[in-house]
Amino acid sequence: QFKSRSTANNVSILVPVPSDADSPKFKTTTGQAKWVPEKSAVEWNIKSFP
Repeated sequence: QFKSRSTANNVSILVPVPSDADSPKFKTTTGQAKWVPEKSAVEWNIKSFP
């Protein structure tokens, strides 16, 4: 069981994208997102996730 005020640190989320996507652009309000073409995915990194 987790405390109600728990925080996750250094969270990395891999979001699959169709393989025919060509240099997609991203806009985030939290963390940074980057295109990883060798994985056909977007890697979204969040430093602290409440």
